[in-house]
Amino acid sequence: MRATYNKTLLVEERRQIMQAWGDYLAMAEAENVAPLRMKASTQSS
Repeated sequence: MRATYNKTLLVEERRQIMQAWGDYLAMAEAENVAPLRMKASTQSS
């Protein structure tokens, strides 16, 4: 049985999307972003 789709198709488009996502994450990391904290009642023990 063949895979759902050929992963070599649209490689350039996938690369561009992943690069844009990586750029976005790098930008967010560079900004002064406060980390989210969990409520004490939702933390596992």
